[in-house]
Amino acid sequence: MPTEVTTELGPVERALGIAYLSDVDLEDGPLPAGAAVVLVDEGGHRHPGVVAAVEPGHYGRHYRVRFTV
Repeated sequence: MPTEVTTELGPVERALGIAYLSDVDLEDGPLPAGAAVVLVDEGGHRHPGVVAAVEPGHYGRHYRVRFTV
């Protein structure tokens, strides 16, 4: 079952189909590259996606998620 993440998606993220998350955004712990996610935007719309990359950051990991609008 995909991990559900609530996040704000701006016009640039929607146009590119890419969102960036961090460990702070995840309640269920870290995700590996290739993991299925569902991004829930501020309007409650659900966008299926996949973790494309995991990169180290200053305060945990950063996740690049590709999603469909």
